[in-house]
Amino acid sequence: MLPLYLFKEHWEVARRRSPGLFGLMCTLDVMGYAASQQFQVPFKILLRTIYDCQQHPTEMNKRIYQLVFDTCKAIVSGSEEFRKGLIKQINDFLNGAEFRTTDVIPSIQIFLAQILVLGSIEGI
Repeated sequence: MLPLYLFKEHWEVARRRSPGLFGLMCTLDVMGYAASQQFQVPFKILLRTIYDCQQHPTEMNKRIYQLVFDTCKAIVSGSEEFRKGLIKQINDFLNGAEFRTTDVIPSIQIFLAQILVLGSIEGI
């Protein structure tokens, strides 16, 4: 389950309800929410939808990919702090090996998914 971006008004409600859902997905406890989940879980799901589209390029898988991609795009667009932090992480990653460790970037795949979404946002 993932609260999806369908349209602006829907996203406002879905975004507010997502912390409990992310907590449940990650810790099996509604109160197990951590802010980092908002920027990790949807991108992990995006990676899965990309994989599914590669393995089985059906119209349904493409539609699911697009919905999840739009949701990730809304997450990145909605948080200027996250965007700035991601841009800093990208620059740091390119400038030195000490910024490529697992304590700085826990998952390269999720990092690449975040970069993919960031690159699709105009005006950044």
